[in-house]
Amino acid sequence: DGNVYPIVKIAGMYWIKENLKTTHFNNGDQIEELALDSLWEYTNLGEIPAWCYYNQNPTYNNDYGKLYNWYAVNDSRNLCPVGWHVSSRFEWMSMVDNLGGASIAGGKLKETGTLHWDSPNIDASDSSGFSGLPGGERGFGFSGFGELGKWWTSDEYNTTTAKNYFISNYDAYASPDIDSKILGLSVRCVRDF
Repeated sequence: DGNVYPIVKIAGMYWIKENLKTTHFNNGDQIEELALDSLWEYTNLGEIPAWCYYNQNPTYNNDYGKLYNWYAVNDSRNLCPVGWHVSSRFEWMSMVDNLGGASIAGGKLKETGTLHWDSPNIDASDSSGFSGLPGGERGFGFSGFGELGKWWTSDEYNTTTAKNYFISNYDAYASPDIDSKILGLSVRCVRDF
């Protein structure tokens, strides 16, 4: 898609410093944009890879990237650029541990100030350079914009759920979570070893 992403090295791994913005897998196949809530809710029936803009507003793309369901994340055609992959739960855990543990790592991952984050944006320092933004999520509607940054991992939990990490404006935690595969979340990529 011609996207150019800055990178940052954290805990010995190179991370894309922005949320993914692609509309294609790295083999060139298009990922389906699903705007209608009624269609998005049923992507799990056919395990359809899909993306959307938060609240269907394309002006959010430049800063926040796109939201993807886990079927796009888990597709063998690879959502990330060639030479990169969707971050795993282990890679997130390693990064969080390197930043001092879950109770403080979120602050080190969040962009500072309240340009993108709603107040109070507690303990935000971005000392890691990750520059996490609160792109929110999509489920049965949209929520969390300005308050919640949530990123898929490549790890499945069971047939209907997968693992992710999130940070919030209300604390400094970087927390693991498990959610339905139909949710639309942000994605960060890590360079292959």
